[in-house]
Amino acid sequence: MKERGWRADTPVPSRRRFLPNYVDSRGGTWWIHRIAPFTVSGDVAAFFRRLEEIVAAIPRTEIVVAIDEYLHAVCRSRRGHCDDLEFLFSRTEGVVHVLSAPRDGMYDFGVNRRRVQRVRKRLRAAGTPEGRSWAQLHRAPIGTAKSPSPNEVE
Repeated sequence: MKERGWRADTPVPSRRRFLPNYVDSRGGTWWIHRIAPFTVSGDVAAFFRRLEEIVAAIPRTEIVVAIDEYLHAVCRSRRGHCDDLEFLFSRTEGVVHVLSAPRDGMYDFGVNRRRVQRVRKRLRAAGTPEGRSWAQLHRAPIGTAKSPSPNEVE
């Protein structure tokens, strides 16, 4: 199993699953790790080009892999810690899944969640058509009791 890097077909490494230091938009993770995926309503290639520009502008960030529907970057802190930031387009769901996780350490003080939220904010500010929000996509029909938790809403 791959300890560094992430793809949709590989599970989260077992040692990472119980640590509160990463965020992942795929299902099957604990509520503390969940974050909304990026919705795409248009050209996926254009979305990834803009995403690559935004990620490359993050200080101390190096893009490792940038292919059609996958982007992997390594973000370094001022203290030398490395975090993986990955985006993968899911054709079946029509969303871009995101994972932001440290390579070492037990706690990140919310850095990974804030990093993903900043990327989302910059995409919207740049006018990138991100489509409907995650809450709109998963809103329960009127009259049902299901509503997203605060951690699932953008």
